[in-house]
Amino acid sequence: MSHKSHSGSRPENQNLLATQPINTLFMRLAMPMVFGMLINGLYNLVDAFFVSQFIGSDAMAAVSIAFPLQMVIISLAASISNGSSVLVSQFLGANNPLKANHIVSNAIRLIILLAVMIAVISFFLQSSLLQILQVPTTLKEGVIDYFMPLALGSILVFLLSLLSDLLRAQGKMKALLVIILMGAIANILLDALFIVVFDWGLTGAATATLSAQLLGCILGIKYFSPSNSILKLQPLSSPLNVNIAKNILALGAPVLIQYAGASILIALINAMISFSINDHTVNWLSAYGIIGRLNIFMILPLIAMTNATQTIVSFNHGANNKARTHQALRQGIKASVVYLSIMASLLLAIPNVLLAAFTNDKVVIELGVEIAQMMFIFLPLAGISSTAVAFLQGIGYAKQALLLSMVKVYFLVLPLLFVIHTLWGFEKLWYAFPLADLGALALVSGLFIVYKKNNTRQLVKGAL
Repeated sequence: MSHKSHSGSRPENQNLLATQPINTLFMRLAMPMVFGMLINGLYNLVDAFFVSQFIGSDAMAAVSIAFPLQMVIISLAASISNGSSVLVSQFLGANNPLKANHIVSNAIRLIILLAVMIAVISFFLQSSLLQILQVPTTLKEGVIDYFMPLALGSILVFLLSLLSDLLRAQGKMKALLVIILMGAIANILLDALFIVVFDWGLTGAATATLSAQLLGCILGIKYFSPSNSILKLQPLSSPLNVNIAKNILALGAPVLIQYAGASILIALINAMISFSINDHTVNWLSAYGIIGRLNIFMILPLIAMTNATQTIVSFNHGANNKARTHQALRQGIKASVVYLSIMASLLLAIPNVLLAAFTNDKVVIELGVEIAQMMFIFLPLAGISSTAVAFLQGIGYAKQALLLSMVKVYFLVLPLLFVIHTLWGFEKLWYAFPLADLGALALVSGLFIVYKKNNTRQLVKGAL
């Protein structure tokens, strides 16, 4: 992709992306996102708390089963917003705001199209979706009550994700933090109102989420007014540009693969629990659902760190500054590994304390501890592969980023689940995750050896 530079002074945020020391810049971008992501993750945990405490274990099991479907929507939204933000960052790095805005207008058209498709498919094919997920009869009503409002209102998660990533692409971290913080507070308060006070059950939990997303969208749109942003939300007067849509989808594909893979894993493990466990099936589903929420809460700051890395890499790649792109990679790996090492220590040392915050059921807590102490052994290694994907996306290596995203989930975790289940039984199933972390690390090492060789050849040719 060529980037034609347009003359003119850059906004202050973009000057910082081009000149501020990488360590300082990384902290400037990552810390507000980390805080915001933690708050964002907190209200997902609060959802689990309200559902478990005020609706019941069956409701938590229904939410766990519905979660893969919810993840499909989230994965599509994240892939569009991530692919768009990479292109926008590159064009802003090349000082070409006109093309950056063209990306924005086409991204909006794309999310509207996808949101309509999701609403139609979910409404007319809900029975087929329940059958695919092998939902137990006793939980079907709860799954529908929770998922259908989210599916019909999916445009909100699409728009909120896009607005957030576009703010990140411009380095507007304070605005992004305000959106996340206000949405999280609203969701917590509305959970209490709709579930505890109004007794709306799982429909109330879904309605609280949608309401918080709507508030975030309203706040986000205000930051794109002509006086506030170099990027504009322009009228949709022209049709979707297919080539731009393909570029957005290609660069966002690694994120889609990762999120969709997580959705498939959750659905598969839920199905394995339903088929493999005769006693305490609901307890296993509930325990895995809580561990899954804890895992997502823990991964959110990692996403913030990889997004910060990707923003710096994309911008400086567009500005043709290789030294800063490589510094950003090293900083991202260091920060993510340190963070995940701390998280792994907590999850391995005191999982019972963390689980007890969500349920008083001793059986659920015991099962959750059993899962955690196998899943998170090599968790810090995930920081290396996640940062590598962000770096490869940022420098335009879409195929390599896609390969790395696919290998861990589709070629390592999924086969390992079946192999371990067949050879050692359901109880050892969770060892698939640390083994996959080791395999992904080996692939990352190979990819960067190839990248370093190619980069060295380009430098030699340039010198000659």
